[in-house]
Amino acid sequence: MKPYRIGIVGYSFGRIHAEAYRQIPFYLDVGAPIELVGVATSRPETARQAQAEAGFALATADWRELVASPDVDIIHVCTPDDLHHPIAAAALAAGKHVYCEKPLARTVAEAEDLYDRARASGRVAQIAFQMRFGSAVQAARRLIRDGTLGEITSFRLTFLHSGYEDPERPLTWRLDSARTGGGVLYDLGSHAVDLLTFLLGRPRRVMGLTRTFIKERPVATGSDRKAPVKVDDVALVTMEMEAGCVGVMEATRLATGVRRGPDLTIYGTRGSVAFNGFTNHNELNLYLKQEKVPGLSGWETINTGGRNPVPLSVAAQAAFLTAVRDGRTDAEPNFATGLQVQRVLAAVQESARTGQWVSVD
Repeated sequence: MKPYRIGIVGYSFGRIHAEAYRQIPFYLDVGAPIELVGVATSRPETARQAQAEAGFALATADWRELVASPDVDIIHVCTPDDLHHPIAAAALAAGKHVYCEKPLARTVAEAEDLYDRARASGRVAQIAFQMRFGSAVQAARRLIRDGTLGEITSFRLTFLHSGYEDPERPLTWRLDSARTGGGVLYDLGSHAVDLLTFLLGRPRRVMGLTRTFIKERPVATGSDRKAPVKVDDVALVTMEMEAGCVGVMEATRLATGVRRGPDLTIYGTRGSVAFNGFTNHNELNLYLKQEKVPGLSGWETINTGGRNPVPLSVAAQAAFLTAVRDGRTDAEPNFATGLQVQRVLAAVQESARTGQWVSVD
């Protein structure tokens, strides 16, 4: 099989993804060499820096050049959210496979369009919901599906980040509603919604509450001029899932002194599981009733990752390349997955505006 020839658009966070591609052969066999062919950033100097660091053959400040290159078969989108739609759409039109950062888009309309384009293209188009690839998540899913935990009744998820509690932190694209579509709900909440859906099925309806506590920020570092902030700092969501269980989700970028999550606990009639989806993604905390497993009592901490646990991004990107190899356009998390998450996020925003429960399409 010919090499996977990859072009990365956006290198600020794309650096982590590039490193994950380099690590894949150490952990997993994807059937062919991986070549980081090109990189596109917003400025020529950053493109050259990325080229020098990672050895890309092509470096450009115009993502269209990278998309058009006949030497690139895969476009990896690591840009701010407002560029996801135009870059992914152009890449699919050019016959490229696409791997896109989350959330898929700023709006449901954009996500629907990308889903339609991906389906019509016949190419593999996936989204970077890497937390579902953690070994603890995979183990929890098996326990839920085989009935070991009994009927799932409720859940609680928290995703707590600090860093935005300083009102002098200047505006960036993550705080610009025109570029993101939402604040912490879209930033962290997209990961959380995918994780819950992967484990428990789709949400049927949601009740959301969002707040913007720091309502204006400097337009740049050291500037006295301030501009309004129109995205949420904190999001709280109550969910009722199609399977019948209920739960709550909390996401914040104002958790002063804390940076952890998503921490998820799932309660069943025969047992419960708890884990961290990111920092300790190989540890599963498990409680099973004694009558279910004689001799086992209390909570047990289980290492699900073995002696050589695979990093999340490595596992996710290897799964994407395997789908490319096998021509599996239905392999998740694909753009259909991204669209479903986008619909949930939009429903939460509508609920926060109206104060009512909102059904998810």
